[in-house]
Amino acid sequence: MFTLPVASLFLCTAVGLYLHYDEVTATHCKVPNFVPSISALIGTPPECYIWQVAIALFSSPRIFDGLLYHNFFKHCATNRRLWFRWMNRALLVLHIWQYMSLLLLTYIGSKQNHSVHRNAFVSFIITSMGHMLVFLLLFKVGRSPLSDRDKYSLQLRTSFVAVHFISFFLSLYVYWRHNSYCEPYAYSIFGILEYTVILSNIAYHTVQVVNFQDDYYISIAHPTGLKHT
Repeated sequence: MFTLPVASLFLCTAVGLYLHYDEVTATHCKVPNFVPSISALIGTPPECYIWQVAIALFSSPRIFDGLLYHNFFKHCATNRRLWFRWMNRALLVLHIWQYMSLLLLTYIGSKQNHSVHRNAFVSFIITSMGHMLVFLLLFKVGRSPLSDRDKYSLQLRTSFVAVHFISFFLSLYVYWRHNSYCEPYAYSIFGILEYTVILSNIAYHTVQVVNFQDDYYISIAHPTGLKHT
């Protein structure tokens, strides 16, 4: 299921570059660029329709993953601690809020309503980063002592989180330079970093297949069937 947003992202990029290269790579600085930003792609037809359908199909079941994570930590021994229970609830809120923000910025493009699109993007970034940090904390504390599979999944998640944070803050710097100095190809570098932010987010969530396979399986309908090995 996680291949859907990745495939649609690259499909939108290919279609955008082929059909209207100048439009999706243009900026107010009027300097040369070769990589479009994601916002430019998802705000231009037919790319926007491809992205909207893909995100709608992808996000709907992913929202329920929040319950999966919530039940996962709910049955940890550490859940007896008050702070752990509140952090687990916060994780659920961040998870749902993250995907609602993603849907909002997907269906309201920057060309339609720039302020709403921008605020939805900011909300998505804040909640996704918050989700990553809270999950890593709960997982490291709640699953102690860590099994080999736990250590492997934690290592993967930590690596993807590091890439996500570094790429995001680098993109802020490059975006500032682009607006301040209008340097050639600066916006293309920003676009590459923007892709890295999105792909690292997807990769982070993909690690759940390691946690929830075989004896890690959790049923949302029957959370008492949780197994910890």
